[in-house]
Amino acid sequence: MLGTLINSRTEQLIEPVLEVSFPVVPGAKISSLHGYSLYSAVKTKMPWIGDCRFTSISSIAGIKDGEGLIETQDYSRLQIRTPLSKASSFYGLAGKNLSIGQGEICLQIPTIAPLQPKSTLKARVVIIHLKPRQKRPSPESFLAVAERQLTERGIKGRVSLLSSRIPGYGVQVSDLSPEDSIKLMIYGLGGKTKMGAGYFN
Repeated sequence: MLGTLINSRTEQLIEPVLEVSFPVVPGAKISSLHGYSLYSAVKTKMPWIGDCRFTSISSIAGIKDGEGLIETQDYSRLQIRTPLSKASSFYGLAGKNLSIGQGEICLQIPTIAPLQPKSTLKARVVIIHLKPRQKRPSPESFLAVAERQLTERGIKGRVSLLSSRIPGYGVQVSDLSPEDSIKLMIYGLGGKTKMGAGYFN
């Protein structure tokens, strides 16, 4: 099933959103908080990504070393969700090295696939800024805003917090219809979706 990009004003279907998944060469060490550095590294190679709506970037999973770093493993992936018209452009990152803070990763040849619906989706971290500005909102205020954002995006699901992560929370959304799960993967929740936040799998 192709994830369909929806114009939030007219609700007209525009184009599918696909997931570009790059295997990362194992053994690299990068900061466990690498969202901004990763986005900056990708943007250096592809400056247009900053203006590419409905494009989001996952953080990279690995094994923590206890000193604020993670080491990439065979399962480590850089995942980018982007509209169909942009997806093939990311092949240009294959074989490239990206400087992530003091570390560096090497990307292998990606796979490109449609989004697959799931009844339950999880995000490692969701960042929601409230007014007045708080370092991290309380669980109650965070849930209230997350539920409101889902409603505004026409998504029905049950939101629960998985963990507390500065400056946000790990989030699970369950009881999703196939259509709503695709929308959640496209829209995400909260901000900084190009920096690893609000990326649901």
